[in-house]
Amino acid sequence: MNHAAGFEKINHEEHEDHEDLSFHKNKTFALFVFFVVHLLIISCAASEIRPEPPAAEAEARPEPPPLPQGIKAEPKPVEKPKPAVSAEEKAQAQKAFDDAVALAERGEPDLAVPLFDEAARVDPSLLWASANAGVLLARQGKNDEAVERFVRALEAKPDFVEASENLVRLRLKRGERTRAERELAGRVARFPENLALRLQYARVLVSLGRIDAALAEAKKVLKADERNVQGLLAVADAWYRERKLELARDVLASAAQIDPRNAEVANAQGFVWLATEQKPQAIEAFKRAIALRPDFAEARNNLGALLNEANDFEGALAELGAASRLLPDQSAIWLNLGNALRGARRYQEAEAAYRRALELHPRDPNPLFNLGILYLDGELQTKPPLKRLEESLSWFAAYRKAGGQDGRLARYEAEAKKNIEREKDRLLRAARDKLKQAEAARQAEEDKQKREAGKLGRIDEDEGASGRAAQPGGKLGGKEEEEK
Repeated sequence: MNHAAGFEKINHEEHEDHEDLSFHKNKTFALFVFFVVHLLIISCAASEIRPEPPAAEAEARPEPPPLPQGIKAEPKPVEKPKPAVSAEEKAQAQKAFDDAVALAERGEPDLAVPLFDEAARVDPSLLWASANAGVLLARQGKNDEAVERFVRALEAKPDFVEASENLVRLRLKRGERTRAERELAGRVARFPENLALRLQYARVLVSLGRIDAALAEAKKVLKADERNVQGLLAVADAWYRERKLELARDVLASAAQIDPRNAEVANAQGFVWLATEQKPQAIEAFKRAIALRPDFAEARNNLGALLNEANDFEGALAELGAASRLLPDQSAIWLNLGNALRGARRYQEAEAAYRRALELHPRDPNPLFNLGILYLDGELQTKPPLKRLEESLSWFAAYRKAGGQDGRLARYEAEAKKNIEREKDRLLRAARDKLKQAEAARQAEEDKQKREAGKLGRIDEDEGASGRAAQPGGKLGGKEEEEK
């Protein structure tokens, strides 16, 4: 579906809920996966960058499809003269490029990006250097810097399909839809024969809600190349959104026959199975997509969400943990991961995941709802019960204020208020009991002191009587009488 329909399966109460970018390893061939469009999950199939075809082959190409309505053909940009690069500089740039690839594969993007930049500076013919730097920066959520690299790559090659694709995704992700459409329309006007750019434009039309225009553009591409899998995915996406699910299913089946190892097709099939309420088939489709491409974060997220629903929290944690490492800036993944952690009774980690989802997408009310439930259920023992319940009510209030809608909200708010009153009553009784205990202890101590004081008094009286009996007067008197 463009290449796959969006999937944010969120189960707020229990354990709920996109884009991956890989880098090119040489100057000629590449596998790139791309970015989210609003709630769409979009990823491109593997594409190959080939040298310019010979003149005879270029003349044999079919006529390009008619341009989309409102776009007029423009002359191709004049190619800038390439600076002379010595053999030594080329070798230096290639080494930097290869070292950057190795660092990226080891998970060290902060070291890889400067080397990609260095390779592009020394040898501008290494087009993938800037594109790969953009990929790594986008993976880290450094979108401004990523945009800069993709723009730089397009300046070097204005019809650079993968750089264009990633730039469009970032524009849409940042809410710059008009700008994304305008820039891409310019590229289409200059390169109408580039079917990949035409399909990118169809997907932008989908993001703008212009489904009919998107479908018409995708059909133009298929008329020019009936076996174009990305064109079939775009058509399937449009029909999926129009709820023409049987048509979407049939188109995806055709795409799977043409390219049985296409992970995006399998992922898109998962959405259609879900829409027809056939979850076991959807799970298998997402598993197949992951098997075909293990770094397919969107498919892992989708599978993890369904495993959450099936209460397979350990399985969900494996998929969603991997997805969060591949795409650490995607809030939907963290939301689903929070649900899996909660299901696995790792409550403090679940709270951290929900807060991360909220940090990444402050306008999404769903993390607020999940935090409210986490606090309401008494599973988080790091706060006193009354404070926890009051915060639960605050999360629900924030969810309502943010426009969140859930049929259970009023019931949960009422439950939180009832539990707050119960907890206050319990605390009041506990305080009274404590006072009674303190009073009883005080009285007991006072009685003890009285008993001790009484006991001391009797001892004094006995000692006084004994002293009087010990006076030796009788003996002295007797002695005096004898002397007399």
